[in-house]
Amino acid sequence: MSGELPFSRHNLIFPEFRATMVLNKQIAAYFYTSLGQGMFRCNICGSQRKQAGGTGYFNLKAHLDAKHVGYQTSFEGSSGRLLQSYGFVSKEASHLFQWIQWIIMRNMAIHEVEDALTRAMSKLHPVTVKAVKKCLEGLAIKVGHKLEKELGRLFGLMFDRWSHAGVHYVALFAFYEEDGKLHVPLLGLPPLADGSQTADAHIKLFENILNVYDKTKDMVGFLVGDNCNTNQSVANKLGIPLVGCASHRLSLAVNKYWPHMSLCCPK
Repeated sequence: MSGELPFSRHNLIFPEFRATMVLNKQIAAYFYTSLGQGMFRCNICGSQRKQAGGTGYFNLKAHLDAKHVGYQTSFEGSSGRLLQSYGFVSKEASHLFQWIQWIIMRNMAIHEVEDALTRAMSKLHPVTVKAVKKCLEGLAIKVGHKLEKELGRLFGLMFDRWSHAGVHYVALFAFYEEDGKLHVPLLGLPPLADGSQTADAHIKLFENILNVYDKTKDMVGFLVGDNCNTNQSVANKLGIPLVGCASHRLSLAVNKYWPHMSLCCPK
């Protein structure tokens, strides 16, 4: 045994473990009444059991196993589900997911979930910023592992810059095919170190982001970006082709020939 805590980063990868913990939580909530300070009263026999927070539900479940044989049948009858049915999603988890989906898809601040007016207008169970952040951390790990697997050993990168309040950011997307479909997920949106916008600064930023997914720049097959000198230099230094933005190429061409338009299109 590694001595790893029940809700460690490693266990976020195993859905069976999480489903069992949720199931035990529901069993404990059904058969026990919380008395506070880690004490619980059995709703069947009235005896009290101690269960420290954050340590699972071993003591509570052990009492049911030893003193109340057949409690599973009672629980199954009340819930309408078999104990072996681990594929369920509790209402609590469903509402938390909907809160997260709402703030992400609407690009809202996380603290919106604790806003009094927002809560009053929503039919979802209230959640806290702390709960949302904890769930987002777990989601980031899960998504990261999924992308690490799907990216494989050869993929493309697309990037673009955006500046705000004197800070220069770079959005980096991956280009890859999975099951016959093109995927373009956002890998990162960090600022350039020290505000430097050189080709070397971009390459270093790419390396840092790719390292998160256990990838290297040698796995990049091509770049997609604007047809500027910096981007061309990045591609040359990496030794891979740059697929320039078509609309940007058109704009450059128009600007090049615009001063001479009177020669071919007289008024």
